[in-house]
Amino acid sequence: MKKNNSAKRGPQDTNQHNTQPDKIGWIRKFCGKGIFREIWKNRFVILKGDQLYISEKEVSDASSLNS
Repeated sequence: MKKNNSAKRGPQDTNQHNTQPDKIGWIRKFCGKGIFREIWKNRFVILKGDQLYISEKEVSDASSLNS
């Protein structure tokens, strides 16, 4: 069966990249267990509509993210 690459999955909203993010903040991601303790890493996340952006560093201008 061939893959159809002509259409992208999910809803296509062209105005979504111009909107402000719904939520912005830091989360802690569990990365496993070390020898003496569990390993957690911080991640900066931005929620815009149904899109979730994850970064290791804080993004200063969240409105510039493109879908």
